Amino acid sequence: MQPGIVGSSSSTQITSDIASPPPLTNPSPVVLNTVASAEAIVGAPLIVPNTAVLGGGGYQIVGVQVGMRPQNYTDANGVTYRDWEVEFVITKSSSPAFVNGSTLSSVLYNSAIIVSEAAEPNELNSHESALSFMAPPTSCLTHLNNGSQSCSTISESSSPYHLVQVGNTYVVANPSAPFAYFQIDSARMIIEIETAGGGGVLMSYQQMMNLADTMISSGTTGS
Repeated sequence: MQPGIVGSSSSTQITSDIASPPPLTNPSPVVLNTVASAEAIVGAPLIVPNTAVLGGGGYQIVGVQVGMRPQNYTDANGVTYRDWEVEFVITKSSSPAFVNGSTLSSVLYNSAIIVSEAAEPNELNSHESALSFMAPPTSCLTHLNNGSQSCSTISESSSPYHLVQVGNTYVVANPSAPFAYFQIDSARMIIEIETAGGGGVLMSYQQMMNLADTMISSGTTGS
């Protein structure tokens, strides 16, 4: 499937329930799980990124960080589901060798691609989720005298984010970062792809979209 840009955002707001890569300050030893152990912890199958589509450079998954262990979450509609989040850590063969429990976060995340996956109860479909993600931020004021609230949209400069359609899935993509956010409805999962430290040196926009394309295909077919 070939993605096509179907729209663009006029907002710079980025909100997500998925954790960002750990900061490079205050380095600490990193302990990662295998894919199998991460799946056992969250109690669900994961969509494993196919690093082969990233092309040359010897990309490899060095491990999986469980960002949030499973816990029950009740949404605004009263629906309770099992919430969890993991991050696949991908490095190139030219990156410093990763030693589990010894390599510092400042070293690992200075040159890594992070693919985050989180459970999603499908309150919104993929298109709605993407539009919500790209929506302009709002500022709300609560009036103490009567408890009422008034909100207004904050006007911001043009955003680098575009809406890209891949099959029935809509991807919020930033070509310059690169960065991608999308929800796979059939897999009930939200995925983010981003780089930590090296930016475009680690992964081009086309490489990122190739990775997103294969993950969407795997998540849709269940393969």
